[in-house]
Amino acid sequence: MIERDIVVTIDTLMDLFRDYIGDNEIPMDARPIKLMFNPGERRKLAIMAESDEWREGMGPLVVAFDIKRIYGV
Repeated sequence: MIERDIVVTIDTLMDLFRDYIGDNEIPMDARPIKLMFNPGERRKLAIMAESDEWREGMGPLVVAFDIKRIYGV
């Protein structure tokens, strides 16, 4: 099997998540700080972000894509 890198910026991922789940969950001022990946944890990745609209004690926001979902441009 041939391998190929797929390169995407952390800002693009934030925009994709914000567009997918809405800016009610990821405010427009949310800034990514760190991208984390742990292959042992069911191949999940995490973006640590900060926003003035978020409050202390909020748990992680889990984004699950429905690949068949189509939304307008």
